[in-house]
Amino acid sequence: MIAKAIAAVALIAIAAVASRGWIGARRVVVHPGGQDVVLVPAALDGASMLKRWRNQRSGTIVEVGALYAASHFGPAPVLLDFRRGDPRTHNGIGCFLGQGETLDSERLHTLTTAYGTAVFDVGILRTPDQVRLIAATECTADQCVEEKLPMLDQFWHQWDLKHLMTQTAGSVVPVAVILTRKTGGYSADDIVAALEDELRHVAAVLDLRPARRLAAVQAGRSDPAALASDKAPMPAEDANPSKGKR
Repeated sequence: MIAKAIAAVALIAIAAVASRGWIGARRVVVHPGGQDVVLVPAALDGASMLKRWRNQRSGTIVEVGALYAASHFGPAPVLLDFRRGDPRTHNGIGCFLGQGETLDSERLHTLTTAYGTAVFDVGILRTPDQVRLIAATECTADQCVEEKLPMLDQFWHQWDLKHLMTQTAGSVVPVAVILTRKTGGYSADDIVAALEDELRHVAAVLDLRPARRLAAVQAGRSDPAALASDKAPMPAEDANPSKGKR
């Protein structure tokens, strides 16, 4: 019994290390440029921006994002988060697990966006007083897709450490859509259903072309299709924003 517990702890440690890209991940060069690519829209289909942020993370990683007021999308404010210059794969659900929140469920969803489709890893995290929905995807120059968290899906359910040990990094722009609502006496299941419906409406107006363009720049690609800029007018990202909550 003790031996099994020690082995489980060791495997969890391996999974955590691998999921962070410290082993088995191909380090990639993040090409400079792309500062003209604006990831954060000034408004989201009529939902006004409440605040925005631009935070320097480790190395070349810069996190940019914004919080938008609850509107006709649904009951929860909409938080959009992007990561520039990230040389590793990154699933936004893991940020909240790292803060001690518990994942209640996790599923892959293919959602219609403003231009095409994207595959999101959708996680539901519950506490006694709130429900949080996190939809994570990673954009390359060609598409926006995501896989379920390796430590949960591959390690817990399949005990497939090979996937963890060989995952590779690529030139991606991680994206997260986060919806949080207090329970307020409502059924948690009803809130989850409302948040999932809200996510579909948010995704339908979400333009991920700038994220794909930035991924192309970071990969050093110069083909016109990959670098086609978004024609919609958007302001430059604020250099002195308020801090975002992660």
